[in-house]
Amino acid sequence: MSSRTLPEHHPVDEPLLVGLDIGTTHIKAAAFRLNGQLAAAARCATPFTHPRPGWGEMDPEALWQHCLSVLERVSTASRRHGVIAALAVTGTGEAGVPLTAAGTPAYPSLAWYDTRTQAQADFIAGKFGAESVFEACGQTPHPIFSVCKLLWIKEHAPEAYARIATWLSLSDYVAWRLSGIQAMEYSQASRTMALNVVTRQWNAAFLQELGLSPNLMPDLVPSGHSLGPLSPSVARALDMPTSTQVVTGGHDHVCAALALGATAPDTLLDSMGGAEGIFLPLRQPLTQSILGAHGYSQGIHVTGENYLMAGLYTSGVVVDWFRACMAPQADYEDLIQQAQSIPAGSGGIVFLPHLRLAGPGYLDSRSRGAYVGLTADTTLGTLFRATLEGMAFEAHFSLAQALRLGVIPAPETIILTGGGTRNELLLRIKASIMNRTLHVTDNNDATVLGAAALAGLGAELYPSHEDASRTVRPQHAAIPPDASEVDTYDRLFASVYRRLYRDLAPMNHALFDLSRAPS
Repeated sequence: MSSRTLPEHHPVDEPLLVGLDIGTTHIKAAAFRLNGQLAAAARCATPFTHPRPGWGEMDPEALWQHCLSVLERVSTASRRHGVIAALAVTGTGEAGVPLTAAGTPAYPSLAWYDTRTQAQADFIAGKFGAESVFEACGQTPHPIFSVCKLLWIKEHAPEAYARIATWLSLSDYVAWRLSGIQAMEYSQASRTMALNVVTRQWNAAFLQELGLSPNLMPDLVPSGHSLGPLSPSVARALDMPTSTQVVTGGHDHVCAALALGATAPDTLLDSMGGAEGIFLPLRQPLTQSILGAHGYSQGIHVTGENYLMAGLYTSGVVVDWFRACMAPQADYEDLIQQAQSIPAGSGGIVFLPHLRLAGPGYLDSRSRGAYVGLTADTTLGTLFRATLEGMAFEAHFSLAQALRLGVIPAPETIILTGGGTRNELLLRIKASIMNRTLHVTDNNDATVLGAAALAGLGAELYPSHEDASRTVRPQHAAIPPDASEVDTYDRLFASVYRRLYRDLAPMNHALFDLSRAPS
């Protein structure tokens, strides 16, 4: 889907499709024509708060009001282009809203990256064994998953837990507020650690063993499924037609994969947002538990097939963190200009970007970030280039480790999308570190695009997932590796980066435990 705006001449009653994306840092909405041209867009900051180190949470009512705000702005701006026929919601996985029977939040929504749930993940791994959990649900016990969040609420806020009647993912929560129908679609259910990805049913026995009621999990529905029209009160608030259909979207990275054509195992999607999703479509689930032991997960694609994913928990957020901590007065262009003048390898400085958990092929939620190789000659530009290189090394390691395990095919094409692709220096570094030509889309908000495509499917404006994906797919630009940098990066990756996590792990674990100890 192109980021170009609509031409001025078009029928005013032309159907438009809206995608709404609840991201880690921003909530975004956009309206598109059926052929994929952009009609209107709006965004605002996601209202997460961080009351303690390692915690992230959000008031569900604040989320709802922010979503209404961006949707109302898109509704107003798109009116001269056509009529909104359908909308779908996508968003981050794992986070959810615990609702009472009356439909009010029983507790704040815990962010997907919240690590207060480490003890619950450890308990699940000890009780069942990591391999058996992976075989059942496609994930290895990890603090990000919804089941761990429910267990934490039960243990630390039992009065709130006793009031919970339903758990909805963030995107399904907003879809319920829009339509009045409670359900969860399969790609979001895949991120709960409560779904059997083979049978595609809630794992009731697993939940009961944990002391969680299976009744907390809502009905399951496929992506691109119409829940019905907007509720009359919401339609009035948004000034949208009461006929506008609310359609199930999905997990953000998975929606982006649909929009960009990552629907077969020969095409890998690298979705570079605040977090990063390295996403490979599969025809059927994988049973090799070694994937889970290295931190990879699998789930159900919005196409109805399957996928394997490596979720890198700190990607674009690293750049924001660097600027806030190291150079609050500098703008991004100045930092990039300084980093461009530094040769590949950053003078021997290497960055481990584990600011929120380790990414696959590690399975370690106690890891921490680090710079190594600092000298008195280190400059701000050197540090920033090392930061970008560390982000690219981490993505390269995640893919390389998955391929070394020998259970997935090497992709022929790698497509990049997301806000991180606006950083051209980072793209050139990543192409050289991977020593591959990378294909970058001309639409950096493919999650919104994928949700809009699913909206069109649910409204029967596209006959199939294949037709929706083919119709809205944007153009790609090729980013080749720089031959003069490849050897430097190969040596640095082999001799330092592959060892960096392992050598620092004992110290990082000790620091993690000290930081969690009672004062």
